[in-house]
Amino acid sequence: MSWVWRDGQRLTAAMLYDLIALDDEFFRRTGERLKISAGGGVRTSEEQERIFRERYRVQWSGNGPYNDVRWWNGQRWVRVSGLGTVAVPKTSNHEINVAAGRRGALDLYDTGRDAGLLTRGSFRANVFDEIAGRYGYDSEGYGFGETWHKRYNRDPWRAVPSTASAGRPIPKPAPVPEPEPKEYPAVATGVIYTNEKADEERSGAIIDTESGLFSEFKWFPPAYADGLAVGAEKAAKITRGHFDSIKKDMAGLRAKS
Repeated sequence: MSWVWRDGQRLTAAMLYDLIALDDEFFRRTGERLKISAGGGVRTSEEQERIFRERYRVQWSGNGPYNDVRWWNGQRWVRVSGLGTVAVPKTSNHEINVAAGRRGALDLYDTGRDAGLLTRGSFRANVFDEIAGRYGYDSEGYGFGETWHKRYNRDPWRAVPSTASAGRPIPKPAPVPEPEPKEYPAVATGVIYTNEKADEERSGAIIDTESGLFSEFKWFPPAYADGLAVGAEKAAKITRGHFDSIKKDMAGLRAKS
């Protein structure tokens, strides 16, 4: 079994071959590049089980703080981590099983200063969804609240050309990189979100009080906002009124700069 690497993350040569072409078209359309988030590449079976055990624990009653319950190995598991959902071992598209012919999956973001690709319905997310199918990718994660989760729906083990063609570099096996220090890309100095209960009603924003940055995003679980937070354990949950006040203040700050 041979792996290749991009952004420090493991994937197959076929997945990378198509990702390079997808990234090139995405860049031509948006001016931004696609990146694989730390921990968002192909996982070994051991890694998938480790991540699952880190975020879930056996609990025979109650649904836990995230109302996320899974059954695995004849036991009932409840999620106790705010870092997001994880599929039961042997069922994730991140965990390619050669014998079962599983498809692949990557967790992607883009290089823009706002959430961009991670916000369903945004310009860059729409561009991705328009072109991704040409290269074997789709936004499977929309179905379970993970906008960053992109499925690879072609054979991840198929052979790719042995020489570069049409300007597409051919991936080569590389040494295993050192693990990334964090699971999400650092994108700004702070993250806030409103206190509505339903994900579809909630508003969030990446903010920077020095530059006046206020990049708003919607359609997300609180764990997503926590993942974007930089320099703090979690994003800040505030009232809608407070959120609107900060938004107004940031607009005023930008106008003065």
